[in-house]
Amino acid sequence: FVSIKSEVNFLTLCTVLEILNKRHSNNSSKRLLPKGIYKQIRKEIIETISKFKDNIDHKDDLEQYNKFEIKVKKSFESGSYNQMGSLRTSLKEMLTYYSVPYEDLFPELEFIKIRDKIVHEGFSGVDIITEWVKLSNLVVRVFLATLEYEGNYMESTIIDLDDNCEHKKYDLICK
Repeated sequence: FVSIKSEVNFLTLCTVLEILNKRHSNNSSKRLLPKGIYKQIRKEIIETISKFKDNIDHKDDLEQYNKFEIKVKKSFESGSYNQMGSLRTSLKEMLTYYSVPYEDLFPELEFIKIRDKIVHEGFSGVDIITEWVKLSNLVVRVFLATLEYEGNYMESTIIDLDDNCEHKKYDLICK
């Protein structure tokens, strides 16, 4: 069963993980260059791109150029050009840092591909409820690990039902 609400819930959990990851990454800097040098380079590139605009005569080229200029400026503003590694890499680093077990849920953090598919294509094409339950469990594990909690807690699990309709039931399990 797939619903837009399920996909929104899934994306919300992805956003939670991305925010936690961003906070963690800020604490353990992954910058390629010091911020001051990066700002200087960014300024030079943006100035060069802005100057080039005067050399474009064709209306269609100018239209495409304006789109390009906006894209470059946004990319530099986010600081993504000054970071090492992908989301997958930085998430794995964070999960390792906090000793969060994740391999039983997403061995290769497959939820990132599902997230990308929902965001860029509008539909994941997978059983989003099952993936949402697993992602919920991962978020709980991250929160508990960052709080250094070491006791028991409850996680959702899937119980396969013996029926011809392939229904699934979700239950809680103590970890």
